[in-house]
Amino acid sequence: MTIETAAEIWRDLDPSTGGTWEPPKSWIRAWGGALEAVMFEVATTGAVPWVLSAADLPDSPVPDAPAARQVIADDTPSNNGLWYVGDVEGSPGWIHAASPTADIAADIVAIQTDITDINGRVTVLDADYIGSRRPLMVDETTGRVALSLEGSDIVASIGCGVGIGLDGYRVRQAPDTWPPYVEYSGPAGAERITRMVTRGGAVLTFPAASTASGSAAGHPLATDGRSLYAYRAVGSAVAAEIGGVLRVLITGDSQVERYQVPQAISTALQGTYTLSGSGWISVNNASSAIHYPLDGVTYARTGWTIDDMGDAQSWSLDGFAAISTASTATMSIGGARCTEVWVYYRDLDGTFQVSVDGGASIETVGGGTGDISRVVVSGLAAGAHDIAITTAGNVGTVVIGGIMARSTSAGVEISKAGNGGSTAADFEALSVTSKTWIGQINPHLVMINLATNDATASVQTVDFAASLSAYISSIRSVCPDAGIIIFAPPKNSENTAPSIYDFRDAIFGVAAASGCEVLNVCDAWSTYGAMSSLGCWYDSRHQSETGGAAIASQLMTHLLSLR
Repeated sequence: MTIETAAEIWRDLDPSTGGTWEPPKSWIRAWGGALEAVMFEVATTGAVPWVLSAADLPDSPVPDAPAARQVIADDTPSNNGLWYVGDVEGSPGWIHAASPTADIAADIVAIQTDITDINGRVTVLDADYIGSRRPLMVDETTGRVALSLEGSDIVASIGCGVGIGLDGYRVRQAPDTWPPYVEYSGPAGAERITRMVTRGGAVLTFPAASTASGSAAGHPLATDGRSLYAYRAVGSAVAAEIGGVLRVLITGDSQVERYQVPQAISTALQGTYTLSGSGWISVNNASSAIHYPLDGVTYARTGWTIDDMGDAQSWSLDGFAAISTASTATMSIGGARCTEVWVYYRDLDGTFQVSVDGGASIETVGGGTGDISRVVVSGLAAGAHDIAITTAGNVGTVVIGGIMARSTSAGVEISKAGNGGSTAADFEALSVTSKTWIGQINPHLVMINLATNDATASVQTVDFAASLSAYISSIRSVCPDAGIIIFAPPKNSENTAPSIYDFRDAIFGVAAASGCEVLNVCDAWSTYGAMSSLGCWYDSRHQSETGGAAIASQLMTHLLSLR
């Protein structure tokens, strides 16, 4: 039996005759019975009970006792929806109302005193998808489903206290360590869930979501920083002038290969720490692409070609390698703070020399093993030094993966190791080799900025999350105590599918599962247009110096300040 809507029952004119409409009493009884049953359940138990299938409805309904049930996952989809007790051929029985009509739903909402509060205590379920609808939360006091997911829409059970008609919300299952959250993606004016009660009785308050930026309720601007114990321990000793070197690695895509964001972070850290070594110096540094080294270090090269992510010689910390078959190639680094220099290379058949401050060269003649190794120049006086790499006498192939400038002087060492155009999958693949160098550098803190290129390439968030998790696991395998901060990047000028907000959600999920921190720049920034007018964007995809300073300020405020 199908319940007619109130608009149909109480129409003014008979559609067949054009005269005054007289609604059939059977329609009124059916509509009223369904409404009465639902109101009874709401008034007595706070929610409409649910069952998985029509076969699970109670066998012997009590005559004249208002009762209703929601069937949520019947193998026959047409059986899903509202059922109530009514007269079936002279005996009480279950009548299928198909689904709660818009008018019934509106009536129920109208009698609720608070449509934004889930009655009782809420449990987040781990249930698999059942049919077309997945239960997400259940009221522990009644055992009834409060919220379920159907397609991309949230479905609120009548009487649960969350209201009706929440189209435009997308609900995702968060890890057990995080509360459920709601992302608003619908039209302005739609209902918002603003309050929930956890299993422990704590009230979770969600700020109203922004329809302009698409930011989600429930995500903090940063996590609580509890995994950054190595950073705090070593950093506190350095700041108190007890000694030590705080080692920081910044890795990811072009937003951190370019200097604007990493330099702003370095400048912010120098408010607490003095500079120690200059850290990783990429062979892809080039002033024409604003890929400057940090803190005044200079870099130049001639006679080299560059291999990038996925190329044959992509094995270094940042995926770049400089290759030369010439005997006149040069590479020079100026003003690198260090007491020791490491030059990473692949042992092929080439010849190259390394010298510091114009002193005697250390020559390496390739043995053709294909192994990755390093030339070490040690015993340097603390301070800034000039490093030169040449290929005099070379008749083979020289491959240089990068330079590490280390110092024993107390302070902070910051390694910038980004790679423009890279994705999480690129860094996962690179980690097979790069984890060796990460282990040798042994950072106390790693910052990862990825997702922009994944979004542009329409990578699915589940694949992004898997690759990011694998990269993090690789870092953990060699630096188990390193704190890891994942940046959720801001919305740029592009409209992608999945959106950058979907990637932000995935980042929070990965962080919760892997014990990492998140810096949520995505929700800290407004729209691209608004932030661009404030001078925060250099171009449509990269932050300016102002934008870098804003990110560094957020980072220090929420995660890296020792105060």
